[in-house]
Amino acid sequence: MRSIYARREDVERTHRSATTEFLKYVDALGKSTDLFLQDLIVASPDPTMTEVDRQSLPTIRDFWRDIHEFVKPSRDADTLHSPVALIEQLEYRLSLIPPLQGCRLLICHTPELNYIQFPRSSRRVRAEHYAAIVPGSPPFPDKLALIAMPYSQDGSLFSNIIICHEMGHFVFEELKLEDDLSYHIEASLQKHFPTESEPNLSWCRERQRTRYRRTNTLGL
Repeated sequence: MRSIYARREDVERTHRSATTEFLKYVDALGKSTDLFLQDLIVASPDPTMTEVDRQSLPTIRDFWRDIHEFVKPSRDADTLHSPVALIEQLEYRLSLIPPLQGCRLLICHTPELNYIQFPRSSRRVRAEHYAAIVPGSPPFPDKLALIAMPYSQDGSLFSNIIICHEMGHFVFEELKLEDDLSYHIEASLQKHFPTESEPNLSWCRERQRTRYRRTNTLGL
């Protein structure tokens, strides 16, 4: 774990504020977890309590496995290896949406030839569960979009416009637009297909959600 959060290889790199904030979160998370694990080693001799504490280790392991996926790719996407001017402009555009003022884009690299937006909802819940186990754990950074871009496209302008598409997914998730959409989808299905089978209705629901996500992205 220390090899993830305590690395000091950024002396000659410059990062955007979103990356710096994320790396500080990882550092604080690592230090609080380090103290927790040290206390666990010298825990009460009560075998019952020790077993309860050990049950938390898989949660800690799995959360750091997820964090590990972002740390080095985020460091690699420094200001010399990411389209900074484009990202700054996109952050500004994102801030014009009232509920999303203060949102930042954490850009990381990926070996995949694809742009990816990583959902935040499940990570927030897992971070809260983690904080309930490890005292002093910081909250997961608020309003931080996790977007990966192919490392081979760091100097490309037109390909990186696809980041706008991934921002649309972030907006869709943050504003909980799917909650509002679900009501209208169900009402429409009940009106036009009242006797249709559930598998077919599920297919229709997914097609409608996909269409709405795409429309929302273009609207952004």
